[in-house]
Amino acid sequence: MEQIIIQTTTDVHYFFQMLQEQYGIIVHPDNDFRDYLTHDTQKPIFKMEEADYLNELMTICFQVCRKSAVEIYELSIVHQYKTNFMSFASNG
Repeated sequence: MEQIIIQTTTDVHYFFQMLQEQYGIIVHPDNDFRDYLTHDTQKPIFKMEEADYLNELMTICFQVCRKSAVEIYELSIVHQYKTNFMSFASNG
């Protein structure tokens, strides 16, 4: 897994976007990455080391959002809305 640097709320958005594009998951900020499972086999999407790394990055996301006075849950919802809307628009 590539190194990801999160310093701004834009980086947080790109982190959410990368997870959607590369792994097909829509992230909830409170979820542990060890709990994400594949739909077909119900096996973990991430190896333990990857999940731990992603959990550390999510902790940084919380810190960046708090420092910037941005609600991480709203940022997540906006990302989910954009993702779902774009999917709907391209299929509609």
